Amino acid sequence: MSDPKKSKAKAIKTAASIPGVESVAIKGDSTDMLEVVGNEIDTVELTNLLRKNVGGADLISVVPAEDKVKKPVCSNCSIM
Repeated sequence: MSDPKKSKAKAIKTAASIPGVESVAIKGDSTDMLEVVGNEIDTVELTNLLRKNVGGADLISVVPAEDKVKKPVCSNCSIM
């Protein structure tokens, strides 16, 4: 049997190695889901690498990342 902590660490390391990845986090009720955030991530490459290096991997959803740029409070000022 493999150590769950080692498997999670390996999954995070694998996901972080993909170009375009900005952050990786463990999510889910039983901490069995990996949330990967970034721009122009090759989801097929990510899924295949996780399957090869960690074991089973399924892509649940792909959504655009939220824009983290703060917008001015008013249109005439530059207060953020």
